[in-house]
Amino acid sequence: ATDLDLGVNGQVRYRLVSHTDLFRISTDGSIFTAVPLDREERAQYDLVVQASDGAKDPRRTTVTLSIKVLDVDDNSPSFSQPAYHVTLPENSPVGMIILSIS
Repeated sequence: ATDLDLGVNGQVRYRLVSHTDLFRISTDGSIFTAVPLDREERAQYDLVVQASDGAKDPRRTTVTLSIKVLDVDDNSPSFSQPAYHVTLPENSPVGMIILSIS
């Protein structure tokens, strides 16, 4: 945000209004995560950011930022059971299905 006033009246301060447990904002307006985000938990966050000037009776404005969390491959495949045991006759024909795993 910019403020064309001179001196203290032109100094801009930023504040997150929403999701303060998940995101932080620096004095220069840079927004960063405060905790790891997981797409499986939530796909989008709408942050409300407030900018105010340094006047004794400060003027304020807000903006809503939509942050989309992209999915990454963070889950490994897993089998339905930890081990499989098969008994197979020695004269089983070639190509016979001996087990279907999932």
